[in-house]
Amino acid sequence: MKVSYLWLKDCVDFNLSPEELADGLSRVGLVCESIERRGDDCRLEIEVTSNRPDCLCHLGVAREIAAMTGGRVKTPPTAFPENGPDATGLTSVAIKAQDLCPRYTARVIRNVRIEPSPEWLRTRLETVGLRAVNNVVDATNYVMFECGQPLHAFDFDKLTGKRIVVRRGREAEELVSIDRTTCKLTGEMLVIADAVRPVAIAGVMGGLDTEVGPETRNVLIESAFFDPANNRRTSRKLSLPSEATCRFERRVDPGTVEWASRRAVALILQMLPDAEAAKGVVDVNFMDATPLKVSMRPSRLNRLLGTEVPRSEAIRILKALDLELVSDDGESLQFLVPTFRPDLAREVDLIEEIARIHGYDRIPTETGAVVSFAARERSREVCDAIGSVMSGMGLSEVMTPSLVQKTPLQELNLWNAGESAALVNPISSEKTHMRRALIPNMLEAKRYNQNRGIAQVFFYELSKVYLTGLGGDPKRTARPAESDRPLEKMALGILTDEANPVGHIKGILDALLGRLLIGQPIVCSATSLPCFEEGTGIETSLGGRRFGVMGEASIAWLDQMDIRSKPAVGEFDADMLIELARFEFAYERPPAFPAMKRDLAIVLDESVQWAALENCVRRHGTDLIEDIAFIDLFRGKQVPEGKKSIALSVNYRSPDRTLTREEVDAIQASVIAAIEKELGGKLR
Repeated sequence: MKVSYLWLKDCVDFNLSPEELADGLSRVGLVCESIERRGDDCRLEIEVTSNRPDCLCHLGVAREIAAMTGGRVKTPPTAFPENGPDATGLTSVAIKAQDLCPRYTARVIRNVRIEPSPEWLRTRLETVGLRAVNNVVDATNYVMFECGQPLHAFDFDKLTGKRIVVRRGREAEELVSIDRTTCKLTGEMLVIADAVRPVAIAGVMGGLDTEVGPETRNVLIESAFFDPANNRRTSRKLSLPSEATCRFERRVDPGTVEWASRRAVALILQMLPDAEAAKGVVDVNFMDATPLKVSMRPSRLNRLLGTEVPRSEAIRILKALDLELVSDDGESLQFLVPTFRPDLAREVDLIEEIARIHGYDRIPTETGAVVSFAARERSREVCDAIGSVMSGMGLSEVMTPSLVQKTPLQELNLWNAGESAALVNPISSEKTHMRRALIPNMLEAKRYNQNRGIAQVFFYELSKVYLTGLGGDPKRTARPAESDRPLEKMALGILTDEANPVGHIKGILDALLGRLLIGQPIVCSATSLPCFEEGTGIETSLGGRRFGVMGEASIAWLDQMDIRSKPAVGEFDADMLIELARFEFAYERPPAFPAMKRDLAIVLDESVQWAALENCVRRHGTDLIEDIAFIDLFRGKQVPEGKKSIALSVNYRSPDRTLTREEVDAIQASVIAAIEKELGGKLR
């Protein structure tokens, strides 16, 4: 917002230099960004926040100066002779979209003479960055910068039927604006029309056909209130920014609508004393602009701010901001809030105004408040530990969108049988649903990196997926109000281009369980899912509960996504890790006696899984088995068709003695016999 220093001097009494004024305004919240000399005047550029549209004019800034300095705001004159016929006999106004225009006023001036504005008016407008046009248009612009209410002047004789109709636009209607832009209208836009056609886009810009020009002799002055949200959408859609839109989209003061109309006519008649103003005004008003009453307790003021602001000073500040004191019962003050300050609706709002004008620098910084730190949530602690392990294993974290397009790939069903959660009001056609799995997004991230020259990637994502219904979670208790809301499940996704990718993911999970002190082993079994290549899908369980899935990515999926390498992907239940994780590290004495290691190569049917072999070895060994590790998987000429050879290593150790070879050989023989009997395996 650009303001004139001399113009402000006309609006309020103060004795501050431009630099002192800029500093004072900045301290009360109207930050002055620059001061520019303009002849005898100065132009101050002020940053006005979105909640203070009342300061988008000189009178609004003047009220702030009056509150700062104790000066008096000078209200401009609005009186003028009304020598013409009754305005209601000259024109009429019909509002057919009351929700978008609850108030519209029209005044008529006859026998005007269009000519350049006086020098003082041109200078004022040029100081605030506007180009002078002619006396009538300049008068409407002057009033807008004076009081914040945009106005528009129509050539009255070019209005068909000499009437105004405020309505929504019609499809296929067009209007050429005064800047010669052809605007295609829609039914969502509000237009000002005459009896036949649109003549202006409400609150945005007037039309070229009814523009005030050298031949104009009679004018109609519009002053209205337009819906801020609709005004903003219309301006953005048509790419027509304007000073009027800047004010309408932030909400103008309903109480200034008719006053601004009078002020504009008074200014025009001041320049054109031979012109004739019609009697009265056509004012169609559906608004209830009753001022709000807000109470404030002086004791609460000082208790909240930690200050000692005198009661009289608090009253002075609020009165200077045009709030009217209507009652004082000794404990509470009640003020009538002006219509140009809708942001003042609560006691704390009035307290903030007093603090702002009194000076934030005068509020003590030392208080008796005790600062304490809340304990970290367990879920956050576990997630940090998971991230630490992932980074330590060489994986980079990715963050993919929660909102996705409903495609066959995004319909991957890992956690429940419900439909994916659809958005009621999607932001775009590509963001219509909430994801219910991480694997599709991770493959998208793989393709993104591949297309930028990164052939191999190793990354993870720890984030939420969204499941409809209860998601199969037995611990979730549905309440009626929650029945339609998706369940938020924390999931851990992993993608790797390692040479033995599935084994790499299994190793990462083992390291993760070790870090979280989860003593239960991961049990693996075969599964078939569309995201995995046939025969590579593995379902994992932890403590008898389903933990997640992993496998080599489906070639069909990779071809469809144009991914050239063949990564492995996995998705696991991070909520289960949060539940089972422990952080109580216990000291264990290092083993005092050596271990004995035995390697085995067992030929098994293709259908036998590693988990079954590992469980068999543990059950038929003794408590002397310390560890079992997978070594290799072999298929070839030395192994019969339909068979595979699994190599594993078994460590034996006793806590209280050194084992003998005979003891270990006996246990080994028992284990091999059990494998042959239960699994049909043979020692190679």
